[in-house]
Amino acid sequence: MKRILISILVLGLFAQDSVAQNKMLSVADVAGYDLYPTRKSFTWLPSGTKISSVEKIEGEDYVVTQDLASGINDTLISLDDINNSLDDLHMDISLKRFPRFKWIDDYVIQFSNKGTFYNYNSLTKNVLLAGAINTVGEHTEIHASTLNSSYIKDNNIIIKTNELERKITYDGGNGIVYGQAVHRFEFGISKGMFWSPEGNKMAYYRKDERSVTDYPIYDLSTVPATHRDIKYPTAGDSSHTVKIGIYNIEESTILYLDVDGSYDQFLTNITWAPDGESIYLAWVNREQNHMKLQRYDVSNGQLSKVLFEEKNDRYVEPEHGPMFLKTDETKFVWFSEKDGYNHLYLYNTKGKLINQLTSGKWIVTEILGFDETEENIFFMGTKDSPLERHLYKVNLKTQAIKKITKNAGTHSISMNATATKFIDVFSSTKTPRDTRIIDNYGDISQVLHKADNPLEEYAIGEIKIEPLVKGNTVFYQRIVYPPNFDANKKYPAI
Repeated sequence: MKRILISILVLGLFAQDSVAQNKMLSVADVAGYDLYPTRKSFTWLPSGTKISSVEKIEGEDYVVTQDLASGINDTLISLDDINNSLDDLHMDISLKRFPRFKWIDDYVIQFSNKGTFYNYNSLTKNVLLAGAINTVGEHTEIHASTLNSSYIKDNNIIIKTNELERKITYDGGNGIVYGQAVHRFEFGISKGMFWSPEGNKMAYYRKDERSVTDYPIYDLSTVPATHRDIKYPTAGDSSHTVKIGIYNIEESTILYLDVDGSYDQFLTNITWAPDGESIYLAWVNREQNHMKLQRYDVSNGQLSKVLFEEKNDRYVEPEHGPMFLKTDETKFVWFSEKDGYNHLYLYNTKGKLINQLTSGKWIVTEILGFDETEENIFFMGTKDSPLERHLYKVNLKTQAIKKITKNAGTHSISMNATATKFIDVFSSTKTPRDTRIIDNYGDISQVLHKADNPLEEYAIGEIKIEPLVKGNTVFYQRIVYPPNFDANKKYPAI
């Protein structure tokens, strides 16, 4: 597999000059963050026709929305509005700063404070209690619509709904770990609890690391030095054992998936089926050269089907679960490196490969989602250059790929609900950061924010990006030359 590495070489670092537009880069400038371009965040509203941002008006933060069709701005919500509504609800809290929030619809935001969730309606200027979670635990996972939550306390799992709070495991501790990431965060694993689509069931990891060797971590900041032990599976020693449990809220029952294999196998990429009746997982052997995508029936924990397998002489590395189509839940997109590069494949739930959607000596870096008809899927990738990131779409039937973004450089994309408009944060060696709205032809309809050039007052020489090739490995180096560079002179560099 071809690996692409990037190094930055800066020549000629000098102390800053006090003369405007003639400042020279210092070591601190290059290594620090002071010269990063400014950023401003914008969010799509659920309808996909409006965007929002938090703006400071006369010293106070407001949520401002903009209708992209009419161009009309509305100052919808202030911090005072929210605090006044909380007073009307007789809630004994007062927010000091604008909270993080998400849009429920085009007029309602949801925010939380100390474990309690509130919905604020910008039309009626009323706040309603939406639900609450417990804040004394760790690793909290919340189901978005029901607000059912799970968290870890004293190494055991607690489930909280609007009706009750219930401890569902009891033997946590002393080497038994519930509801946390396993396999040392390999294969895209980042958490240990997974709510079903309806929020009535939860899958979780149970890790048994009692046979794993204790490994001391020394703290040299204390006098004398102290240490604490962690479980670390050193080479040749035993690894931990993982099981996957399913908790059913309505029935108050737990069952564990009956997964065959060795104790040190990897169980990864847990994904619920859209109907909540099955769990998909990527099974990987200890040698990490064999993967099976398996489906389990959560009513009995039994394997219902092995959809397909992937093998490689060196390694396999599944990092994304299946992404199901809403219009046809018997089909899903699978993200795989099986041909040597990260690409997209369309399968059905019988395990049949329908189409390889993308291919070539480049990689898909991110899936953004489908259009409304689910005829196309939008993704970010390196098809044009490994040094750039662009937005593309591929047709699920014809595999025809269309490039959306136009400017050479790096694009970071947020897609609206209808896949017709995109917030494009663009940067390049010549553009610090532009945030704009583009359509699905890549045409810019509006510039939302244009960052000033933080290097405007600095004397900067030529910037070159050049490849260094050794075998199948390509190193790209970006060299920032000092002004008036003389190839016959020697310059300090980092």
